[in-house]
Amino acid sequence: MIADFGPTGTPPMIGRKLTIPEWLGYIASYQFGPVMPSKVIVHHTWRPTVAQWQGLKSMQGMQHYFSTMGWTAAPHFFAAPDGIWLFTPMRELGVHAGQGNGNFSKGWYTLGLEMVGDYDVNRPSGAVWENTTAIIGGLALRLGMKPAQLIGFHRDYSTKTCPGKAVTLDWVIPEIEQWLRVNPALPAIKPFAIGTPAPDTQQLQKQLMSQAWQMRGNDFSAYEPFYQAALEQRIGLPVAKASTATYNGKTYTILPFAQDTLYMEVPGWNRPASMWQTIGTNVPAEKTFERFLLDETLRAGGTSFRPDNPFHLFLFANRFIGPPLAPAAMRDIGGVMYVYQVFAGNTVYVRGDDPTKVDWKKMAIVSDLGGMIDSWAVTLRDTLLAETYRAMKVTYVADQQMHILSRQWALGTPLGPSSPLKIGDTQYVYQVYADDVLFSKAPEWNIVHRLGTLMASAQRRNPVGAL
Repeated sequence: MIADFGPTGTPPMIGRKLTIPEWLGYIASYQFGPVMPSKVIVHHTWRPTVAQWQGLKSMQGMQHYFSTMGWTAAPHFFAAPDGIWLFTPMRELGVHAGQGNGNFSKGWYTLGLEMVGDYDVNRPSGAVWENTTAIIGGLALRLGMKPAQLIGFHRDYSTKTCPGKAVTLDWVIPEIEQWLRVNPALPAIKPFAIGTPAPDTQQLQKQLMSQAWQMRGNDFSAYEPFYQAALEQRIGLPVAKASTATYNGKTYTILPFAQDTLYMEVPGWNRPASMWQTIGTNVPAEKTFERFLLDETLRAGGTSFRPDNPFHLFLFANRFIGPPLAPAAMRDIGGVMYVYQVFAGNTVYVRGDDPTKVDWKKMAIVSDLGGMIDSWAVTLRDTLLAETYRAMKVTYVADQQMHILSRQWALGTPLGPSSPLKIGDTQYVYQVYADDVLFSKAPEWNIVHRLGTLMASAQRRNPVGAL
């Protein structure tokens, strides 16, 4: 199972305080998810100040404040005068820097680091700065990144002065570089943190992948070349069964996934090829092999490619959304008519009342509304998500933890309802999405894990102690 402290409350908070040695041991064996963090964004709390800080009571106060803001997550850690406090789990998308939070579906996200205090006049010092340098330095070692690549400031994404006018990159970077000269390596990695997973975890991983693969695809086999290629290319789960089709006298097996389509000539022992790599950048002309692949892919949603269809043009410009899984539809939301279509990786929408006359360049995706707190944006998001789930014969529950995290992590369209799974004496519940599988373990049903995290932690060899 994934080794981490379980968060509680709203937004979910770990609420655990670590010393610097405990932090370094924690980060050394931390199992990040399928997407690795690309930056640490540094903030200051402004309030509370160092003098006002009261440990857990202050952390709970921050949690309450974030909940009144409607946040679904928060910064990841606080460098405080009494230690390093953990808030949002590091493998999860935080809320701390607006557009700088990142986007899992686009392959990047940042970690939010709050320094307790107000640093518009004076630089942080003492225990707050010691804990800050340990957080950033430990992450630099764990992620194999130089400080200049790793560090960002909140003001890079905001008009605020955060993390304080007195805090500048030309001061922070040499400080972290000096910390790294004194601390050139992390502690030894814990068993099963990276490498072969424990036997019960291997069985869980195998069963979840099998169930997910068969949700809309064929029987699962870990030795299947399509599975191996999909795993390597990280293109999500199959959204239709494999089919065979003929072009110019040659027969191909074609299997659409959440973010690409793999194909292979039959008979043959060659590796599956990528549709998008074959097509390239231009919309393919009729009767070409590239158009043949695109048509076969869109058949997963009961159609074929049409260059005059604005949703198809949007797909071509935003390939990560995958093939359509349902026809375009319309919905009145608060007196405004929207046209939308459910794709594997996202639901696309635009204002209008005619699916054939909307401008594809004005279209947007529902996942970009995932972290919004404005009441209108939340209404728009939840209405479109309800329609998305309904199209897949699943009921959307806006405050259910799996549904909260699926939209926060931008995991795409649900491919089926939540289902129970028992392995030995342990009971699980899981739900399959186009880009990953979410699951919980009894009795901690509110702690949700990702199958992709289990798999990535076993496969990844992150640099540790080397920049």
